[in-house]
Amino acid sequence: MINNDSSEKIDELSDILQVEGVKAKGYGIIPKIVMQDPRLTISAKAIYAYMCSFAGSGTTAFPCVEKICKDLGIKDYNTFKKHRNLLEKYGYIRVEQNRKNGFFDKNVYTIIDKPAPVETVSDDDEIENLFFKVVGRRKDGFIKILKSKFDRKDIINKIRFLEEYKKTHEVKSPEGFIFEALKNGYEPNEDFNKIDMVVCAECDGLGYIFDPDKNIAYQCHTCQGRGKISAEAEKA
Repeated sequence: MINNDSSEKIDELSDILQVEGVKAKGYGIIPKIVMQDPRLTISAKAIYAYMCSFAGSGTTAFPCVEKICKDLGIKDYNTFKKHRNLLEKYGYIRVEQNRKNGFFDKNVYTIIDKPAPVETVSDDDEIENLFFKVVGRRKDGFIKILKSKFDRKDIINKIRFLEEYKKTHEVKSPEGFIFEALKNGYEPNEDFNKIDMVVCAECDGLGYIFDPDKNIAYQCHTCQGRGKISAEAEKA
């Protein structure tokens, strides 16, 4: 029978609860949004997961940086700090340093429940930004043609294809490369040898020339609308 006499002190934590197996030394909950945040590196996500594994008990003792680096295979403090800074930048954690006798002592890590929201980028903005990054110039008319003919996700994929291709090959006409890859459905790392870079320089391999003032595309006379010319013709 339970004694309800408030005058009698009850030991509320008299029994023991045990956990067996991999959770026996502690565990935590990791929000899925952190693992899916494209702004974070895989190392930043690993650091966050490591912190969460200690967080289930509220305020608790936490390993030093040297121990964290050893456990996660991070090579040094500077590398750790670079990835940890991403967690701070996007509002997932807060890091403060306690002072003791006028000197910095322990770090205090706080896991924040409401981080800064992930900013989404539209496909149109990503196409324009990625094209400028990879090609080095803006060509609004060319991009307008691509978006009128091809799926936007596929355009992004092919610009990334060009980015990888340029690491090992010389590309005379980036626009022609992108158009050929879209038209023929080439995929990164599979069709490097299928790209014929002898494209018409007059129309950048499109086969037609876009007049932005009249919003009309004319067939290219140099390549007769084919988008490519022979190597001999190019040398001439």
